[in-house]
Amino acid sequence: MALCDKDTCLFLNVLIFFHNLLGLNITLQFGLVITDDYDSFILADTEHRFNAKESDWGFTSFMPLSDLYDPGKGYLLNDTCIVEADVAVLEVDVKDSIPNLDGLSI
Repeated sequence: MALCDKDTCLFLNVLIFFHNLLGLNITLQFGLVITDDYDSFILADTEHRFNAKESDWGFTSFMPLSDLYDPGKGYLLNDTCIVEADVAVLEVDVKDSIPNLDGLSI
């Protein structure tokens, strides 16, 4: 059975461009929230240290898919599910010296 066959999976992905460019390690505390039509919600929170090798972290069993698709629970409205992310930066660690960015074009 593939991951997330019976559950909703949610992950936070941190842009790895900055990890690779600056050699950053960033520790975040974050929560992911799915709200329903009745003003209640499902919340999962965690803390993770992101870097170039680990740029995403999340929940493989956030909620059962049967709950997500159950019209009586109100998570899907017009085929739309609202997901919110609350993120706090706990630590930023620059492991290498910051390069000179003069002349960098993106």
